Amino acid sequence: RHHRDLNILMTTERTDSLSYAGVRENLVLTLDQITLNTWNETLVSRYDGPHALLDCMSELLG
Repeated sequence: RHHRDLNILMTTERTDSLSYAGVRENLVLTLDQITLNTWNETLVSRYDGPHALLDCMSELLG
């Protein structure tokens, strides 16, 4: 459905939260990561701040 059908007013056409507004500001400030390993253990991690996405990706790929 379109935003207008849901009564949501969009003030910009930008919808990328990683590159938002004229200054291309990152709006992702908190990430919660839930991982299930091969032993069926659930691991939960939280990343906060302006580098949350980079920190999460570094941990995931590192």
